[in-house]
Amino acid sequence: MVLDVVPSMDQLADKRWRLENLYLITDKNGKEVPFKLNWAQSELHDRMWYQMLILKARQLGVTTFFAINFLDDCFWYPNMNAAIIADKKDSSEIIFKRKIKYAYDRMPAWTKAYNAARNDRVGELTFENGSSFIVSTGVRSGTYQRLLISEFGKICIKQPEQAKEIVSGSLNTVSPDQIVIIESTAMGREGYFYNFSQIAEKLALSNKKLSPLEQRFFFFPWFREPIYRDSNESVVISDEVNQYLDTIEQKVDVTLDDEQRRWYFLKQEILGDSMKSEYPSTPQEAFESANEGYYYAQKIAKLRKDGNVCRVPYSEYSLVHTAWDLGLDDHTAIWFFQLGLSGEIQIIDYYENRDEDAKHYCDVLRKKGYSYGTHILPHDAGNRSIQNKLCYADIVQPLLDGDIHIMEIKDVFTGIQAVRSILSRCVFDKDKCQPGLERLESYKRKWDDKLGGYKNTPIHDGASHGSDAFRMLATGLQFCGSSGSLEDDMQAVRSYWG
Repeated sequence: MVLDVVPSMDQLADKRWRLENLYLITDKNGKEVPFKLNWAQSELHDRMWYQMLILKARQLGVTTFFAINFLDDCFWYPNMNAAIIADKKDSSEIIFKRKIKYAYDRMPAWTKAYNAARNDRVGELTFENGSSFIVSTGVRSGTYQRLLISEFGKICIKQPEQAKEIVSGSLNTVSPDQIVIIESTAMGREGYFYNFSQIAEKLALSNKKLSPLEQRFFFFPWFREPIYRDSNESVVISDEVNQYLDTIEQKVDVTLDDEQRRWYFLKQEILGDSMKSEYPSTPQEAFESANEGYYYAQKIAKLRKDGNVCRVPYSEYSLVHTAWDLGLDDHTAIWFFQLGLSGEIQIIDYYENRDEDAKHYCDVLRKKGYSYGTHILPHDAGNRSIQNKLCYADIVQPLLDGDIHIMEIKDVFTGIQAVRSILSRCVFDKDKCQPGLERLESYKRKWDDKLGGYKNTPIHDGASHGSDAFRMLATGLQFCGSSGSLEDDMQAVRSYWG
């Protein structure tokens, strides 16, 4: 139970003492208990910073910590405005009712004489000392001294417009010398959360002194949580999981005992491809996992696992073909590939830029020094301008070596299926193709809030350009001396070699 008698002034001046003696929460079993900081919450408390980015495994109490922390700030300091932004309305209601309002209602009776709060509206507490605490899906008006954005990775993937609004609006409501926290599990290699994480991690690795406007990086892997263990000795861990965990031990210099290994194995059996994003071992793998809503992420994850994202050198004895997506006022993306006699598609290079004319891209191709075969252009390359009666293909034809093939308009889903059918035959250069691979991994369906699920319609965003160009590759493969069929290619190999 919380303290029923008035403590000393020294105790009240100690924030950690207040956090662990004045607030009640419910634990994972639904039991009412005093709030006590666990290892992750203690680290956040001890290393508090103006800007914080937290990449984590699930169920570590991060949101609970900041809910109680902000409540304490609002209660004990005047004119303190705090906010938590949740990924959706029902999440915001749960955070407010079960964490904030629950803890406030059960504070010791003597505290209410010092400062009381009222409920002006659902999701907000306003205090007699002029402070306020709100939980919502976005805040734009007013100025806040405390802001937590919860599950921002999920917001970036499922509600990209909401994520944009948070970055452009809500983050600007916090004064620069106050505290902003962004926390989430990972949800794929794209969006604001992924970009912010990459920047924050690089800053952490550099060991440079941070300015108040730079984010302090926190990573909480699954194996640091003491309860993530299984004591059932009859569980047989697969060789694959044991080998993976052996690699993790070497990579991060940690020892994983049998109970931890059993827990990981059993959890992976349930979560499958989502395990690395839900319970990551390293910051890098958190963003590698194939997630729901992505078209190609799972297949590319398998390519990486099988060693098909590696060094793929250019062969002078084979023609290089290209596949394009045109962006006259947007990004233009180009894949470079060669065809192997065994039916393998060797993706050797990728280029992307924006707001450049056709000559720029032709110059890029010439400077690479490849011997070219077929350039696969989308249907709009054949659209003629009313002013000069020229199309894009007319402009690039005299500037490029090789043949040009303009694709007919095809259903997008047919193209997506074509990509899926050839990815297992592809091998990607890990360095030159990395930007394009990230585009493919990030290509995803639109989320429908009303249906509560994904539509089978791709989002048009930064991932679209490289992915659209790869659709040209998959559907135009037959015009590059390949049938597009592994079986037919193998027949050609047998005929060639006898």
